[in-house]
Amino acid sequence: MIGHPYRRRHHGRSRLPAAVHPPRATDGTIPESIDDPRLRVAPLVAGRTINAGKEAVGVTLERHETPAPDCRVRQDTHGRGSPCHRDAQAPTDCAEYQRAVMLDVSQPLIFTRWRPTAMQIPNQAISVEPLAKHLAFASGDKATFHQYLSRTYCDHSLRVRAPDVPLQARHNRLRLSVISLNYLSYGADVEIDAGAFSTFYMLEFPQAGQVRLGLGSQQIDTRPGFGTMISPTVSVASRWSADCAQVMVQIARSALEAHLEQLIGRPLPYELIFDPVVDFSTPEAASLLRFCWFLVDELGDRSPLLATSGMTRDIEHAFMSALLTVQPSNYSDMLRTRANLVTPRHIRRAMAHIEANLRSEITLDALVEASGVSKSTLYAGFRNCLGMPPQMVIRNLRLDGAREELATHCSEQTVAQIAMRWGFTHLGRFSGDYRQRFAESPSETLRR
Repeated sequence: MIGHPYRRRHHGRSRLPAAVHPPRATDGTIPESIDDPRLRVAPLVAGRTINAGKEAVGVTLERHETPAPDCRVRQDTHGRGSPCHRDAQAPTDCAEYQRAVMLDVSQPLIFTRWRPTAMQIPNQAISVEPLAKHLAFASGDKATFHQYLSRTYCDHSLRVRAPDVPLQARHNRLRLSVISLNYLSYGADVEIDAGAFSTFYMLEFPQAGQVRLGLGSQQIDTRPGFGTMISPTVSVASRWSADCAQVMVQIARSALEAHLEQLIGRPLPYELIFDPVVDFSTPEAASLLRFCWFLVDELGDRSPLLATSGMTRDIEHAFMSALLTVQPSNYSDMLRTRANLVTPRHIRRAMAHIEANLRSEITLDALVEASGVSKSTLYAGFRNCLGMPPQMVIRNLRLDGAREELATHCSEQTVAQIAMRWGFTHLGRFSGDYRQRFAESPSETLRR
């Protein structure tokens, strides 16, 4: 992450310097043109600039006794800064160049997630939408786009509130193994009734516009700076403003529940339900937001991190752990209690042996030898710490590995070949265990 280049310390106070720095890409180099794909800025939606203001995602405003003298802002009748857009006649002072932010002369800007703005490239506007390299579908036809989203997510109803306004729908999507990253906009004021998602959790946060969500009996209004965490058993209805554009992180329900089981060390006694409101002004949620943007920016830019399935799995597991830790749920107390427990050394040794030999034969005698304790002590430790015997832990880890490989397969691979590589010699039993754990068949995962 590159620090914001405009904040300096001046006699103990923050100020905005008059000098304008050249634009730099995420690797610190200076791009040769505005078309350089490494530039990252606030997007343009429906042909207009987003004025993020104090609710800007990733922007923190801090009180300042006096404004910087070289930061001139047009004043309205209330004496507050008005939005400043770039045009051919605009002067080149810092307030005029800050097209992506509603400036307030009493508050300097501190970017926690730096992006070059039009400030640094005069007379041009930069527009890079999230996941732009991963366009999945775009259409101006309501019926076509509705059918596509129903296939992608779940059956739902879609109504355009102003039938004479054409749809300008766009969906960018990057699918990993159990997580998919999404950017969605309709370009029109729409109402959606999706019912319950059933098979996935969804973290959504608007980049522009507003969403009015009905979640069961609750009604929630979201805008930039806030998000929603939607649980799969809650009925969902929403209204999107015409200028709304959202980033959405979809997580397979079976995978998140399985990960939670590993964290608490036992099967889930009841379904996982999150608090739906996500306030990114809190330090914990702000950290989760930065994690989301890392996924969108780094992986969405065809990062070499996706080259190995092991790295993808680790990233997804880290994100699920962060989500379960940060966002309040009906398991938060149990997770906090579990975090204070220490895993016995013999269980750590046994797990290390399992992970190192996951694709090979793992015998109980080898586990006992690796752990350094008796068979009965080993079994008791697994049940107390993980809520299941060693054989079930091995099976679940192998199923997770097979699922990840099925989701990122080469076209020549078959279900049987992948299952055999992960130690499953009985394909019928493998398919049954796979469906029970992930609520779909191996072939369904392979076809996606």
